[in-house]
Amino acid sequence: MDTNTAQHSEQVTETLQHLDPHTLLLDRNITARDADETLIASVREHGVLTPARGILTEDGKVRLRYGYRRAAACMATDRLLPVIVARASGQADDPEAAAAALDRLAVQWAENEHREGLSATDKVAAVAQMALLGLSSEQIAARTHTSPAYTAAAVAVAGSEVARHALAKTPDLDLTQVAVLAEFEDDLDAAQRLYAAAQSSPGRFAHVAATERENRAMAQGKRAALAVLAERGVPVIERPSWQDKPAPLARLRQDGARITPAEHRACPGRAVYLTNAWTVIDGPERMDLSALAEEEVEQADEQADEQADEQDGQQDSQQDGQAEAQDAGESVDDEDDEDDDERQRLQVWALTWACTDPEAHGHTDPTRSPARTTTSSASPVDAEAEKAAQRAERRRVIANNTAWRVAEPVRRDWIRSTLLSRKTAPKGAAAFIATVAAQHASVLGHHNANSLSGNLMGGASLPSGRWHAGAAKAAAALAKTTEARALVIALGTCVAACEANTDRNHWRSEDPTTRLLLTALAGWGYERSDVERLACGEQPTADEAADAAAGDVADQAPALDDAQEDAHDHQSDGQPADGQAPAAA
Repeated sequence: MDTNTAQHSEQVTETLQHLDPHTLLLDRNITARDADETLIASVREHGVLTPARGILTEDGKVRLRYGYRRAAACMATDRLLPVIVARASGQADDPEAAAAALDRLAVQWAENEHREGLSATDKVAAVAQMALLGLSSEQIAARTHTSPAYTAAAVAVAGSEVARHALAKTPDLDLTQVAVLAEFEDDLDAAQRLYAAAQSSPGRFAHVAATERENRAMAQGKRAALAVLAERGVPVIERPSWQDKPAPLARLRQDGARITPAEHRACPGRAVYLTNAWTVIDGPERMDLSALAEEEVEQADEQADEQADEQDGQQDSQQDGQAEAQDAGESVDDEDDEDDDERQRLQVWALTWACTDPEAHGHTDPTRSPARTTTSSASPVDAEAEKAAQRAERRRVIANNTAWRVAEPVRRDWIRSTLLSRKTAPKGAAAFIATVAAQHASVLGHHNANSLSGNLMGGASLPSGRWHAGAAKAAAALAKTTEARALVIALGTCVAACEANTDRNHWRSEDPTTRLLLTALAGWGYERSDVERLACGEQPTADEAADAAAGDVADQAPALDDAQEDAHDHQSDGQPADGQAPAAA
């Protein structure tokens, strides 16, 4: 029992009582907020940790003064509310008295204003301590009434100096995004770019993170391939253009016959160059790129023969288009796979055997016929400028094709987790469905549309499978759903059909259906990547291009302090010069 002096110089006796919240008289409160689910869950588990305050009236009832949300949470959880009850004489128990009202308002203001919740850094530290005590992310989430994703992110941030600095500098960042910085603890440049994206474009953060992961994997794969080649003493050259002296072995002949890598092993011009290629694997795990590099070298003879077969089988009308696809790091035979949505596309390094000087070493190149090798009247300077322009264009194609592939899983994840998880369709959904049905009906019959619908809908309402089986299951699901949810399912069907129609070439060869889809997604809150904006006919502004080229690091990424910068300056030479962004090298 405590004794205090009341504001009106009246002796007040206070007692702690545990009361049924339904029996309390309620004063007006300056806040309009009720108990939220988080507070209710906390009270259900821990009870009310800080007692409310009330006044004992002359008729023996308790009038609640401060602690309305706590009272509401106790009502929701069927708990007693701890209340510090004071009995004062005079006007203190009269809610209509001016002095009492002023007193109540001032104290309610003070109680609600002068309080501060845990900072983001405090929460990370607390979660980390729980993890050290042996709790899993799921157990921590249950104890703190957060999500497992949040607690897993907090543990990751706690273990990363870079991520902790970023959060300390900018506490309002999304913690799950800050946790991604922890993946790049040893690559401060990538961490800076991610930090800048989290600050300036949080909606596009997933695109930036996917690109950084892809670039890192490609850099690791390139290092692995170069290490294997160096160990075997194989010279590595830059990928030659058509006019350059070096040429791929698949184009060359010795006495009219193809040349295999084994036959070319003793040639002084023996060399190899690396190109981007795509492969598709089952499951979410990326293959061991060092093992891939070893396998590529071991299978060089077979690869060269396949390249020779492709070269001999090309028709003039197909040659330019296929060469462009190969330049862009794509497989020429890249047919749609009905199960592509269940598999993962990975960019890898492919080895192409070459000769550095075919003519000097007695090889011939049938593709360089006199008609095609007529001496150009262009000056050496102009010829070099043309080569540079061709290389720049090839790099642009490679970069944007890579960006398209990287953006695809990000986009589909957003469709699945955000757009189609809704109970009601977003504004404009009916118009989108009508437009697809009226102007783009052919995509609804795409062989992969129904399977992709099931994938994007989480496999519940529209299961994956062939059209006739999936349609029957979809009809059964639709018969049990509400009108509002049925509209979401119809939207998902149309979105999936348009999504199945997308192609990596649509960023440079605009497709009306892809443009319709990406524009609609943007209107519903999806942040498009730069390459997706190109597919909508939107060119980045000069400022955006400059920011992208600079990484927008200098002014927006103070998370790395001087000590970290010094450590960065003394890092060993891990990556090759173009390892950071192989698609744009």
